[in-house]
Amino acid sequence: MSSYSGNQYGQKRLFVFDSNSGTTANFVTTIAVGSGTGAYVSAGGFTIGTDEELEQYVGNVAYLDYKRKSRRSIATLTTEGSGVTSTIIDFTPDPRSVVGVYVSGGSGSFTGDHLDEIHITENSGNTYQGFLGKITHIEEDSTLPTGSCLVDLLAYGVSGSDTDGTQFNYGVGNIIENKTNGITSTLKVSKYKKYIDLDSYRQKMINQVGISLDGSGVTSATFGSQHVYFPTNSKALFDYTSALLPAFAHGASAADSRVKQDYVFTLLAGTTGSVGFKTIGYGLTLNAVSGGTLGYNSEFEEFAHYVIHSKVQLENQKGSIIYTITNKNSIRGIDQVSF
Repeated sequence: MSSYSGNQYGQKRLFVFDSNSGTTANFVTTIAVGSGTGAYVSAGGFTIGTDEELEQYVGNVAYLDYKRKSRRSIATLTTEGSGVTSTIIDFTPDPRSVVGVYVSGGSGSFTGDHLDEIHITENSGNTYQGFLGKITHIEEDSTLPTGSCLVDLLAYGVSGSDTDGTQFNYGVGNIIENKTNGITSTLKVSKYKKYIDLDSYRQKMINQVGISLDGSGVTSATFGSQHVYFPTNSKALFDYTSALLPAFAHGASAADSRVKQDYVFTLLAGTTGSVGFKTIGYGLTLNAVSGGTLGYNSEFEEFAHYVIHSKVQLENQKGSIIYTITNKNSIRGIDQVSF
């Protein structure tokens, strides 16, 4: 039996649910990843035992764009039994649910708790894995096929595979099993509900790659005798060093040979700063003739090469990640791409 691990990559939040009884887990809000059980309860969540148990509720912020609210009316007899009280309840199921399948049986026939492990045998013969988002019974939705319930699943796919998530291949009578509680049933109809569009989700992840790798930050390295702090991914610094480097390669002078420039000054870096707090004491003078680790290199050359190579490496990394995401065929597969 497997447990859902939550999202591991991209822009993440901790999804807060107000119940863990059955599949009545109602989505409330999100809080910062790393929040403890106390913060989870304070945000409106149910009481949970340990911080480690919260990991299964970590989701990518992209899923928030697919949350859907449903409204239902619950009729109850008054205490005296002389009348009926109707209560309107707004309910938001797990926004991470990818697909809903129609399962044979009425209320109580196929049961489970939020995030139970679910297996389905498709027409291909493969056994697909998902985790339970919600079970909707016909009493809640009269549009369901007679004698069926709707089972919502998240993280749906074949373990270790990237099977096409845009075409779900279900056959009437195929087996569905709740691996957590051992309950089995069959698929009622071959149709399904798709909650998240693959291409839409893919584009959101590609956008997150750009935001993640193009984001501002501070890095540091030693050049000659100076430990230098500078922006991690600054276009201005990249353009500045790229333009000046040819003029000072291997200790060469500036373009105007009448005045030999021995030093280069930039406001885009500094010798004081903090990588953790992303601050720089701007203003740096670099030796443009000597001072490098290698005898023919200058301090400035080493600095310029480091900046340029870091930028190119980052662009290559970003391109590789985007290429990988572009070629994934399932939402589950996209979620497993690290960046």
